[in-house]
Amino acid sequence: MNVDLTHFSPEFAEISAGDTVITPNRRISAWLNQQIDKYKGQVDVALTSSNGSHGCVWESIKILPLSSWLDGLLEEARDIAGSDSQWAQHSLLGKLAASVLTSTQEKAVWEDIILQDGRDWIKPDGAAKQAQQAWSILSRWGQTEDLSSWDVNDNTHLFQYWLAEFQQKCNSNQWITQAETLGLIKQCVECGLFNVDGALSFYGFDSLEPAVKNIVDAFERNDSNRKKIPHSFISFPDAADKAVNSSETQAFADKEKEINAALQWLVTSNTSDPAGTYCVVAPDIADDRATIERICKRLIQPANYTHPGDNRWRDVVNVSAGTPLGSFGIVADALLLLQALGKPITRDEWGVLLRSPYWGASAHRFSLCSQFADTIAESKTDTLTSSYVRDEYVKLLNKKQQLDHGEDSLFVNLTLMSTQTVNGRKNFSEWADQIVATLFSLGWPGSRSESSQDYQLKQKFLEQVRALALYDEVVPPQTFTGVLKRLKSALNETMFQVKTEQASMQVLGVLEASGLHFDGVWILSSDDQHWPESPAPNPFICQQLQRTTSMPNASAEREMAYAEFILTAFIKTSPLTIFSWHKIEGDSEFNVSPLLESLPAKEIAFDQGCEIYASPLLIANPLVERIDDVGPALPEGSKVKGGASIIKTQASCPFRAFALYRLGAKSIEAVEDGLSPAERGELLHASLERFWKSCQTYEQFLLYLADAEAFSQCIASNVGDALAEFKNFTAALNDAFLALEKDRLEKLVHYWLVNVEAKRTPFEIVSLEKTEQLTVSNLEVTVKADRIDRVEGGHTVIVDYKTGQKNRKAWEGDRPDDPQLPLYAVKHKDSVDGILFGVVKKGDSSLKGEVDDAVDIMQNSKSKTIAKIADWPTHVEKWEAVLTTLATDFSLGVAKVDPKNASSCDYCELTPFCRRKEF
Repeated sequence: MNVDLTHFSPEFAEISAGDTVITPNRRISAWLNQQIDKYKGQVDVALTSSNGSHGCVWESIKILPLSSWLDGLLEEARDIAGSDSQWAQHSLLGKLAASVLTSTQEKAVWEDIILQDGRDWIKPDGAAKQAQQAWSILSRWGQTEDLSSWDVNDNTHLFQYWLAEFQQKCNSNQWITQAETLGLIKQCVECGLFNVDGALSFYGFDSLEPAVKNIVDAFERNDSNRKKIPHSFISFPDAADKAVNSSETQAFADKEKEINAALQWLVTSNTSDPAGTYCVVAPDIADDRATIERICKRLIQPANYTHPGDNRWRDVVNVSAGTPLGSFGIVADALLLLQALGKPITRDEWGVLLRSPYWGASAHRFSLCSQFADTIAESKTDTLTSSYVRDEYVKLLNKKQQLDHGEDSLFVNLTLMSTQTVNGRKNFSEWADQIVATLFSLGWPGSRSESSQDYQLKQKFLEQVRALALYDEVVPPQTFTGVLKRLKSALNETMFQVKTEQASMQVLGVLEASGLHFDGVWILSSDDQHWPESPAPNPFICQQLQRTTSMPNASAEREMAYAEFILTAFIKTSPLTIFSWHKIEGDSEFNVSPLLESLPAKEIAFDQGCEIYASPLLIANPLVERIDDVGPALPEGSKVKGGASIIKTQASCPFRAFALYRLGAKSIEAVEDGLSPAERGELLHASLERFWKSCQTYEQFLLYLADAEAFSQCIASNVGDALAEFKNFTAALNDAFLALEKDRLEKLVHYWLVNVEAKRTPFEIVSLEKTEQLTVSNLEVTVKADRIDRVEGGHTVIVDYKTGQKNRKAWEGDRPDDPQLPLYAVKHKDSVDGILFGVVKKGDSSLKGEVDDAVDIMQNSKSKTIAKIADWPTHVEKWEAVLTTLATDFSLGVAKVDPKNASSCDYCELTPFCRRKEF
């Protein structure tokens, strides 16, 4: 029985059994086959209900994408010419025997030619892509013969030079590119090589490329004795229900609001009409994928289902754009492991590997590996070899008295990495075998049970590794580093999308959606920048030739015609078509596409924050997340490391204090070249501590001031000793750097002593860098006083050196910014009469703080930076109440995400942990 698709399009009435329908891509072919299967099912059901039969036997119609049709023709030509003796001496036989380069192989040949050309200012990867594209276009447009007639510029001259090398390589190795096979197929048709029956019909094309049209014309003309094969074009049919056909435009303030509205429309349309087919078309789907996925998750998984790892929304929405294969953890970590074999990798990269679940390092000892990653992150060397990392790990194991290294998986794997031989040059296939064997020996992809996604990613990655063997035929043996470079490039160019069941809602790119039928379609970015797009001619082809032959992206006229064809197709194939655009993106302003100006502009009303959909799957399997602001209380008598920082952090944000000091959360700190600000502060403290130990008394200090040379020598000596001791802990600092740091410190200490300490009233230093245990509420904390001074009248003040801006406002309110000095004042409230920041900065040094009204610190008693407190004991009692409350809250486990102000989150390392911005 014949398939009747006239209900779909009258033009299908001419199609009969044995005919072939050719489409632009696999998605449209699959969709047409679905329509046929649907039709067959309806007829079979009707026959069964009317006469009790079991359906009927159907005649077949071939429906396949253009690329598959062309591949099939070439394969058929090779089979016939190779098996039929009448073709044994034909000139076509040699051409058909040539090896067809894959796209990857062809690009590799171009890249090898460009590398050998040795022009340092050219990026081989990008230039190879454009050269490959240029030759493909020229082949498909039949413009490969007379390149010498071009208007030559630097780009076209360079391309012609490379092309001569490319053609010479192809000829000597009997290679042919995929684009060049089209001309070969045409010759085979003209010689009558094919025995083809049935007509050809092209669905979804605005036109055919010249090389393809030549093949089709040859079939229809067929100068041989074979049957002539007619062909026709089937245009997009009108929407099934013209009575309700509607097209409109929608404008939005920005892209976020536009995408949000489109996805809400998609969800509500599917909810109200589950049997319908609805689609959002995103011209920039690759760039917008992250935004689309985030909004889909929010709309389809309401707040009480939302969890970072929960992606069940994918069961009901298909976002067609893939993500680069190399960006997934299981693949990226495999590549890092391989890079660590061939050369040193950075501290941060080792941190990623040591915490990765995707190899044998942390399978059973995650806590130890994580601790070791912190140790590696503090290394002063930028890049580290696997041998160095192994030796450092041995030190950690010895420190923990775990002497049986042979039983430790990380030690075993680091040893294996450090002994791998990756020197010399080998064929790509040999390196591919070694890569797979090495990764498996290192425990990749880990011991965890694989999720469906990880399994698919593993198989796709191994497929790419084994595909390296394709390079053997076109590129000479390479170093391990060169092979990894090719592999990394392939992984970043390969898009991956998890295979799932057919979703009921679709978010597709333009080419994927064009030609399909929907009950409703929403096209994003329908602005004057996308429809039409600006011309982007290939730089390696003569510009005039591109325009006159209407090559892709060559001219504004061609882009306008193409845009009009696609937009018309969307309007014709859907009873409801919404074209939306956003007015502003960054510094750019947009208007509606000139092709859509005649359509009515409407406004659509959606609650931007509503939760409007939850599939039965999600309702049946809710993932409830309970947010608890209070953790377990601190056991009595327990000690928590952190000192005054515990109280400081509790004041800034209770959750951060709980996470850092109760849960032990820790960020990976970036190690800076040279000295960090904290290390510079330590050196200043050490220098001043040594100076005052050598000076001992106020009177000695005055004597030093009177003798400039002795004073400078004393400073230089103490700064030098501080630096020498510091260098014992960090050998990475070279002598030239230390000399600069010594000079800086000497000037800074000199400025402080002359401009601040020399202008004080007489004082006696009671202690330096004194550490004490304090108890606030039931919380024990350790604090250190940089200096305790006794001043005139027997009063005691505490001095805390700071190298940044500080003032006494840091002690105010219920949530003080820097409570260390108030803690000390509370501990010694009967003896301490003032607390001071010693701000040591070049050009802006001073003492800032608060003292009892009876205390004079500076010779100028009216200092603006030191406040005198009339009732000092009461003042200290207020601090005590505030600090006690904060300590009590911490002890009781109060852990609310409650930053003191917006700036509290600016430098917080726990943003991914607290997820405050998500809510």
